[in-house]
This record gives sequence, structure tokens and C-alpha cells, in this order.
Amino acid sequence: MIDFSKFTNEQLWEIYKSANVFEWNDLLGEKPEGFDNLPKFRFSLWHYIFYRRTKDDYTSPIYYLVQDLIEKNFFEKKKEEHQKEQVETFHKYLKKTSLNEKNLRARFGKRLFEHMSKQ
Repeated sequence: MIDFSKFTNEQLWEIYKSANVFEWNDLLGEKPEGFDNLPKFRFSLWHYIFYRRTKDDYTSPIYYLVQDLIEKNFFEKKKEEHQKEQVETFHKYLKKTSLNEKNLRARFGKRLFEHMSKQ
């Protein structure tokens, strides 16, 4: 069993980000056996019938526990910073691939483009 009380808010945030994308953080110790070969979710009826283990089975409880343990103000600040980073990365991608507004609207739809450019 992992003792989450020993982690700082910064470490908990790193664990949270890893769990959010179904990765095992080194701070948690050794990965469960076969973790890298597991699917992220149960996507087949057979997975449900035979209860195939998934990465979500391991990371989801950690994700929600850590979310509750991180101080609220710290969590909101980090979440906002992370969202800004994602928007900046998206804009860098646009410049790199030379997608213009017209192409974006055609590919992703008007609403997504407007949402991303407001931030």
C-alpha cells in the first residue's frame, strides 16, 4: 500500500498528471507486473466478460485519491498553468504546421478554433 501522506503537493501533482494519462509515476514505486502491455480501457465485450485488467484499473483510483489530497488552491493554480501550457503547445503546433484559420475551421470546426484562440 502506498502512503500518500509523505508526498508534497508538487509530487502529488506529478502523480496526478501521470495517472491522468494512464502512466505509472516512479514516485509510486515499482510498476505492477505487465502494466505497460495493458490496454487503457476495456474496449471489447470479452474484456468485460473475462474482466481483463486495464491501466485504468490501476490509475483511476490513484487519480481520484490524489485529486482529493492536493490542497485546493495549489491544485487550481497548477491546473490553470497546465491548461495554459496546452494552449501554447497547440499554438506552436499551428505555427509549425502552418495551418491557417480557414483550414482549422474546416478540420476542427468553428467552435473549437474560437475556444482555443480566446485563451
